[in-house]
Amino acid sequence: MASGVNEKKVCVPPVVCGVTEADRDWQREFLTEHFASPTISSRRAWIDTMGLPGFVAWRGNERVGIVLHTVMRAGAECELVALASAGSGGGVGSALLASVTESARAAGCSRLVLTTTNDNLDAMRLYQRRGWRMVKIYPGAMDEARREMPAMPLVGAYGIAMRDDVEFELVL
Repeated sequence: MASGVNEKKVCVPPVVCGVTEADRDWQREFLTEHFASPTISSRRAWIDTMGLPGFVAWRGNERVGIVLHTVMRAGAECELVALASAGSGGGVGSALLASVTESARAAGCSRLVLTTTNDNLDAMRLYQRRGWRMVKIYPGAMDEARREMPAMPLVGAYGIAMRDDVEFELVL
């Protein structure tokens, strides 16, 4: 059959499991591939993700995404520190967001926050479509971070200069 409207799309949802020690080597490589390092710049601070709790998305026997978070102030704020997936449009980001949101609720947080870079339009679309709101911009945050980690690229998605962090929140 030729490709067309009569073909059924087969969707295979990811399975999301908690991060284990067996995932940590993969985590280091995957985050380095996506963010230049497993140490993430967020709100003008550096966070080492290697010991953080989180979730890994699996498709069959392959890891296809990760989300890591921390409780900033018990009963108040949790932070989604890193979210990365092997591709877009396959439901991985949505499944990981749902898992971290439930984890934050279970930890008693009333607010979940994250930052992304100003070039990351696909992520901004994902977050806003799931109820997150932009609440703050950190002008020049990426320029500052790059002084400490020169491997961070100057230009990101869609040829947009990576300069600022954009903070999002989800009220739980």
